[in-house]
Amino acid sequence: FDLEGINSENITYGHRLLAPQKIKISSTQEYFRKIEKNYVIIDPQIRENIIRTDIKRIIKGIHGEEIINEKLLKELVYLVEYPNAILGKYDKKYLKLPKDVLTVVMEKHQKYFPVFKNKDELLPLFIVIINNSKEYASKIKEGNENVLRARLEDAKFFYQEDQKTPLEKKVDKLKNVIFQENLGSLFDKTKRLESLCEYIADVIQIEQKEKQDLLRSANLCKADLVTEMVKEFPELQGIMGKEYAVLSNERKEVAEAIFEHYLPRFSGDILPGTKNGMTLAISDKVDNIVGCFLSGLTPTGSQDPYGLRRQTRGKIAIILKHNLKISLKDIIQKSLSLYTVNAPSELKIDENEIVSQILNFIKQRVKNIFLEDGISYDIIDAVLATDNDGDLVDIKHRIEAIEEFYHQPIFGKIINSSSRVLNLSKNSEEVEINRLLLREKTELNLYHNYEDIYPRIKKFICNKEYKKALKLLEDLCEPVDEFFDQVLVMDKDKDIRKNRVALIKKIGILFSQVADLSKIVLIKEGRK
Repeated sequence: FDLEGINSENITYGHRLLAPQKIKISSTQEYFRKIEKNYVIIDPQIRENIIRTDIKRIIKGIHGEEIINEKLLKELVYLVEYPNAILGKYDKKYLKLPKDVLTVVMEKHQKYFPVFKNKDELLPLFIVIINNSKEYASKIKEGNENVLRARLEDAKFFYQEDQKTPLEKKVDKLKNVIFQENLGSLFDKTKRLESLCEYIADVIQIEQKEKQDLLRSANLCKADLVTEMVKEFPELQGIMGKEYAVLSNERKEVAEAIFEHYLPRFSGDILPGTKNGMTLAISDKVDNIVGCFLSGLTPTGSQDPYGLRRQTRGKIAIILKHNLKISLKDIIQKSLSLYTVNAPSELKIDENEIVSQILNFIKQRVKNIFLEDGISYDIIDAVLATDNDGDLVDIKHRIEAIEEFYHQPIFGKIINSSSRVLNLSKNSEEVEINRLLLREKTELNLYHNYEDIYPRIKKFICNKEYKKALKLLEDLCEPVDEFFDQVLVMDKDKDIRKNRVALIKKIGILFSQVADLSKIVLIKEGRK
């Protein structure tokens, strides 16, 4: 048959080097048999098994540690048709280079598997997956060893050249590297990071000695971007910053924070483990996000060229893991103020709008993370609707409180009572209640309950005891229901009507202290 002028045939080809001749296929069953005979393994799972088995066999034969880069393995499965693994070697002198330099050169640039003696030490060996027969293994091995030797020689040269000046001497070179158009240089960014780190350090009460190390890390954290090694191998940013900091006799705490401030670099990556590392990481990510939003470089659809979604998720993960009680709104505003000091006149800045946009962007990532954790969307929406500060730990605690309460029978009563209150009062302004206009017994009873419960709920909210606050709302349910059953809110007397609406408004505010309960919908659908 033909399709769009292209004729089909029963002719195919095998491996382009080992079996370049035409192959005639008579049936589907024959296809798989003949194509494999001509050095093409169709099934990717079989190719993966062959590669994995060969690697394990080679490692076992040389008594190495079985450490296999799974991402590289998956990539190679689709780069070869007829895989075979061969063992190559390189000069031991290159083992003096940092381990990460060697692995990046081999894995990222040459697609080789490094061979490990143990998790912290390499052997001067590598495994290359060839798309060929082992008949030609000797020449292929020699060619790959020559290529790797040249790459490692380059890395050795960069490493030696970079050490000729200490890391702090490279900071000044950042003045010649543009961060973003209209947003200054990387040197300007470094100065913003120092100020932002100092601000966050005061918020989370980092001790003075640690704070000095933090500010030193902030000053040096981008210096490795102008080193020859990182120019050639960008994947080593942060890694070489730490390495060169140690070689420049910086404190180990300073060096570690320089490395950690890029974490997490990808999904599933480790998070910063030190206070200074996490502070610098948050500062760097906030500065990047604020800068991009200022320049209009916001993610759209599937497009996110500056990785803002990834950076935001990383920032959220750091804050939640380390239980950092900080207001992202305050940090964003501080970051924005650092930009506006030297902002060019052509950069139009509406501070309130920028802060609002960034907080909404962050909240969407927060929602996605909690959804992935199995939290119902309505609970997340209810809590996020009451958050104005971007306090992620507080958001988490509120969600946990509602999650626990959700499965208790009383929660249905709270939702029903709050719905009646919130539906009637949502469009009204909060005004003071005139005690003299409360005439009906049930409205007086509701008012007295409000006066009794209000200070206690405020105390619980202030202390972040959200479960106790939700439990206390139960005491409002019966007075609220009696009020609606026995009192006409929309009284024909205008003053009485306004007074009753004012009372309902204040009750509604009480019901909304933990979350916007009007957004809880699944309980009404019989969720259990």
